[in-house]
Amino acid sequence: MANPLQRLKLLPWSDLMQVAGLTLLLTTLVDSVLKYLDATNPLLRDIFDLLLEPPLEIITLISVSAGVGALAFLMLERFFQRVIINTGTLWALVLCLIIAIAIKGLIEFVNGPFGLLLTADQASLIGLVLGVFLISWKYWRHSSGGGCCG
Repeated sequence: MANPLQRLKLLPWSDLMQVAGLTLLLTTLVDSVLKYLDATNPLLRDIFDLLLEPPLEIITLISVSAGVGALAFLMLERFFQRVIINTGTLWALVLCLIIAIAIKGLIEFVNGPFGLLLTADQASLIGLVLGVFLISWKYWRHSSGGGCCG
């Protein structure tokens, strides 16, 4: 049986962090535009207020995070074709996205918030996992671990 720490070392961390950074940059730009529209357009402000109040708030945050996870996977699949995608790589992508969102949160803590939707909380974690794994179902069979059926 292979050493799990050795497999962790072999993951394409730099490519995955690039994917997470690019994904976060793109989603932060979209989020900033939405924040600007929220501040300038009363109709959109009412819509955003409705979507960000309970009980729709949790559904909205999970959906947005799932979209971010799906976007990250699509960017990985499309633009980083040298990366072998398997279950371990997908979990590493989720970890890289969480790290990128945490860094964004630290920057926002210092400079003030510049977005509306993407935050580092439990709903975001659930959404990221759902987004990455629901869209990448065809890669689940190509797991990096052993298994009974090869």
